[in-house]
Amino acid sequence: MLETIFTYGAMALFVFWLFRSNQRRKKQAQEMEASIAPGMRVVTMAGIIGRIISVDEQNVVIETAGSKIEIVKASIRSVSAWEPPVEPDVEAATSDEGISTYEVPKKATRKPSTRKSAAKSADEN
Repeated sequence: MLETIFTYGAMALFVFWLFRSNQRRKKQAQEMEASIAPGMRVVTMAGIIGRIISVDEQNVVIETAGSKIEIVKASIRSVSAWEPPVEPDVEAATSDEGISTYEVPKKATRKPSTRKSAAKSADEN
């Protein structure tokens, strides 16, 4: 009798825990969906990484690899926390001051192997 009560109690706690974690997950998804704004970088469920161009009631237009894609808001997996890439300064790129050049090292000349000559001399003997 006591074992049965314990079993039903454990099952009730498990079901409560499942519902609670599901509610928490839904709440986090709604908060993320509400925080979406143009300029944010996102990752979709399909693994596409892009920057949000415009936000509609249910759809989002993202720019990725030079193309624009319209997706459903619910398909956004996460809003990324990393900073957008810094674009190079045009003035710094045109001036020669402070720019270091890298010279490719010359290919080392290969010395002939002494193994073959040693093997030939052993065969000759």
